Amino acid sequence: MEKKDIISLEPTQSQLDRALAKVRRVREENNGSNVMNEYSKMGGNRTVGAFLLEEVLYDKCVEANLDVEDVSKSGNRHYDLKLGQYKIDAKAKYTTYHQVYPDFNAGIYEYEVTKEATHYAFGRIHYDKNVKEENLNRYKKVFLVGQISKEKFLKEAKVVKKGEKDPFGDGRGCDTMDEDCRVIQIKSLSPFKKFKNSENYWEELM
Repeated sequence: MEKKDIISLEPTQSQLDRALAKVRRVREENNGSNVMNEYSKMGGNRTVGAFLLEEVLYDKCVEANLDVEDVSKSGNRHYDLKLGQYKIDAKAKYTTYHQVYPDFNAGIYEYEVTKEATHYAFGRIHYDKNVKEENLNRYKKVFLVGQISKEKFLKEAKVVKKGEKDPFGDGRGCDTMDEDCRVIQIKSLSPFKKFKNSENYWEELM
């Protein structure tokens, strides 16, 4: 996978509105808390970015005429999108960089390993940390960086304990891990330009 394979998109108001609606639902379900659910500790603005990635991915699947279902909006706690028999968990990470490179990392928290996804879809949210309002001035771009099967990811990813250095050291704020994680370099992922609901393709990711 090369840098040219990373897709850069400007989120739409509709996508942000849907993401914010999911945030409101989660807060209502958790009595006003930002905590998403027992499987995830992400809160506050990070929650918006996670849902924004889901909405961008969903729209890309619809544009490609894929058989996609958004199961996140119904409260599914294990994965976000269903493509045929495949269960896609969208993983978002914030960045202040204007570009994303193949030697950057993609990862999950250790406590997410038990989730029932079959594949991971990774993205980066380019945001302006100086803008506090939840609008498109804050969320500048969504980078679709790549995808991989859960089986392959768990075989190839490095385990990094809380407080240890990021083995791929991809930037400010990422020097040490704040939780136990598993990480892989973006260049080890499959490009999104091949994102299709083809059984042969998804089997190749295993």
